[in-house]
Amino acid sequence: MPQRKIELATGQVYHVYNRGFLKESIFLHEDDYWRFLQRIELYRKKFDIQVIAWALIPNHFHMLVRAIGVRTPNELNSISSFLLKLQQSHAMYFKYKYSKKGPLFQGRFNAKPVIDDQYLIQLLHYIHRQPSHHDICPDKDWPYTSLSRYMVSSPDSKLLNIDDYYTSFKSFEGLVESGLEFDTLP
Repeated sequence: MPQRKIELATGQVYHVYNRGFLKESIFLHEDDYWRFLQRIELYRKKFDIQVIAWALIPNHFHMLVRAIGVRTPNELNSISSFLLKLQQSHAMYFKYKYSKKGPLFQGRFNAKPVIDDQYLIQLLHYIHRQPSHHDICPDKDWPYTSLSRYMVSSPDSKLLNIDDYYTSFKSFEGLVESGLEFDTLP
């Protein structure tokens, strides 16, 4: 694959996402979602990644991530390594379980830097509104996002690390009521 146009910097927050090849499903059963979340936990520890928010939808995923570890000069960036391993693992599992041939993902993951706090809040809203945007169910009813962690008083979980971000808006309920529109993202 061609080299990424932007260098993924340690300490920078990125919105990362990918979808199924030809928009096909990458999750077909409840077990597929839970296994993917378990792999996020495994690889985030291995590559020293903070996962700030996430949403898994039948044919794609979104995450807000930040690399917090130090890489050596000959290594891939931690975020790239994390997502490469996560996607490879899921593709192998999915292809074996469902006897699928060919690629599972559309290609390399996409990564956009989070440039300021306002954009971070817009992305949190955007990511957590995925279930209703795709007419799956009300956002709060979809178990495969980090929304529920934002709506409780103690949002930390194994998959979520929002430390200083949580103080920016106290609870996600206030963000939902803020009137930010889903389609305001570039």
